[in-house]
Amino acid sequence: MSINGEQYRFNPLQSLKENEYVDNKTNKKRSFTYITNVDGRPIKEKFIISIKSDELNIDKLNDDTRKTINLLNNLYNLLDKNNSTVIAPEPINPLQLAKGVWQDIWIATGKTPEKCLYNVVELFIFKFLSDLEILKEPEDFDFLLSLYDKDKSDGEVLYQMNSLPSVAIPIFAPSS
Repeated sequence: MSINGEQYRFNPLQSLKENEYVDNKTNKKRSFTYITNVDGRPIKEKFIISIKSDELNIDKLNDDTRKTINLLNNLYNLLDKNNSTVIAPEPINPLQLAKGVWQDIWIATGKTPEKCLYNVVELFIFKFLSDLEILKEPEDFDFLLSLYDKDKSDGEVLYQMNSLPSVAIPIFAPSS
């Protein structure tokens, strides 16, 4: 795997006798371990790379390839030479985040507390739908964050953010 131009292998120092093989190109003896969930079962995610040449801009890749690269990057951050088990992150209580976001919106907008709370709920639903991949680019949370990488100003990102949740939520949760 390549990240920022550097080559990486997952757990290159772990060796299992039952998984040994001879590398055809280098003629070296190698081994591998399966990446597993906490329950010990191998992960089931699909690894689809459907490109024929090197493409450095992830935005130009198709959805399956982009998802695979994001999955590999996430695995790289979770695994090291001594660990091939994906451990679920510790749950975080969002109460402090919600209070902080609510107060920031209230101070920044001067809206009534009720309207600020609506904004907080909208943002959390927006992030939730994005994480579930119900919302797709360019209506998802990750797309908004990527705008900063494209040298967009805070104002441009805020404008984009303000236009999306109110448009996206009625599509997936129409009023009854």
